[in-house]
Amino acid sequence: MAMKFPYLVLAFAGVVTVSGARLPVLAQAPMALTPAVYPVSSSTQVEVVFAEAMARAEAGDLSGAIQGFTWVLDQAPHLLEARFNRGLARDLLGDKPGAIADYTQVLRADAQHVEAYVNRGAAYSDLQRYRQAVIDFMKALELNPHNDFAYNNLGNALLALGNTQEAIAAYSQAITVEPTNATAYFNRANVYFMEQNLTQAIADFDRAIEQNPLYVQAYNNRGLAKEGQGNLRGALADWERSLQLDPDNPYAYTNRGLMHQRNGDTRSAIADLQQAAQLFRQQQDASRYQQTLTILSTLQTP
Repeated sequence: MAMKFPYLVLAFAGVVTVSGARLPVLAQAPMALTPAVYPVSSSTQVEVVFAEAMARAEAGDLSGAIQGFTWVLDQAPHLLEARFNRGLARDLLGDKPGAIADYTQVLRADAQHVEAYVNRGAAYSDLQRYRQAVIDFMKALELNPHNDFAYNNLGNALLALGNTQEAIAAYSQAITVEPTNATAYFNRANVYFMEQNLTQAIADFDRAIEQNPLYVQAYNNRGLAKEGQGNLRGALADWERSLQLDPDNPYAYTNRGLMHQRNGDTRSAIADLQQAAQLFRQQQDASRYQQTLTILSTLQTP
């Protein structure tokens, strides 16, 4: 079994406003698994250690998994599943260069390995090497035109390069390939939101929520779009739903607090923003913690 790297999710998970600037947040979907060919080896010990490494990876012990995969590769350098999964474990631990090195070795041995192209492209995106990411996603789609993960990641990379319409086209293609892909609807909605096409943004957020009624970020961002249309009651309802699903969501508190601020309800604004600041601090998001404190200091100044 090989672990499959999740597609990146471009998200306006929340917005902190400083001098009118809206700051997008990147989020990532939970790790998914996909079946793959078990490595064939004459060494029973190699198979045992590989299975143990996989079990460690699935249990979240990525460092232990890397040690196991490395031992396997020392004994059997040509076992691609061990190299692929070591790359994924490195990737999830933040070792993007190490992950790229492993994915590249996989592709040198098997130029048809679609997942290695998708994962390497995602790692390039994490390093802001978006042009290389686009090349990898395009190669993956050349090999498998029905890979909605690749289309979604391609859209993210294109958007980072400023190619907004091409990004929308990529997300749309992901939806065509997989009409239940809530993430693609969500990402396309965010692009429409950036373009101030709020009606279309809300329509796509609606579709994302239809596919995933627990989509916290979709409720939060749909609230932003509704607020932009002047539907304050609808915006508040979405942020309330977001907080019901995730009480530790600082973005919904931030957005609701900023609405209270604009409506002149300073006491409610301060309460929400204090809660947001506490959560940002707990989540070690220093930048947004400081931004929220800046807003609070303005509100609390007589």
